[in-house]
Order: sequence, then structure tokens, then C-alpha cells
Amino acid sequence: MKNPFSYTSIVEGESFCNRQKEKDELLSFIINSQNILLYSHRRYGKTSLIFEVFKKAKHKRPKINTMHVDLYGTLSEKEFVAAILSSLSQIES
Repeated sequence: MKNPFSYTSIVEGESFCNRQKEKDELLSFIINSQNILLYSHRRYGKTSLIFEVFKKAKHKRPKINTMHVDLYGTLSEKEFVAAILSSLSQIES
């Protein structure tokens, strides 16, 4: 039997596995302008989850801005700031 889960890329739409409780909670945090720190082991679907929630947030509130910062491999303050600035520059206004 083939494994139905993808571990090599961000999954979305039909390939995204439920996680409704987590999506609802994160969406509520975003809509209410609360900061979020999401952490877990690698390959648990954090990025896919966040991108699904970002899409729903944009649909509910088109003027909302979201930002994803990948800090994996960041080893210094300079790299940390560069990662944040890079993500900020990608925000659509």
C-alpha cells in the first residue's frame, strides 16, 4: 500500500489532511491579531498547516497581511534579520 502522505513538499487542497481544530484555532488567532509561534519536529506539516490557514484568513479578511519566516538553518543574528527582511519584502500590500 502506498503512503498517502507527502513529506517532500507543501501540501494543499485535497492533499491536506483535515486538522480542522488546529486550523480553526490558528485562524482565530490571526483574525484577532494575536501573535503565533508554531513549533514541532520536522516533517509534521507545520508549513502546510500555516499556508492553509493563511489562505482562509485572506479569504475572510482580504486586507489582512500574513508572513511566514523559515528560520531553519539560521545560525546568526545577521541571518535571522535577513530572513525576516526577506519575508517582509514578499508581503503583498
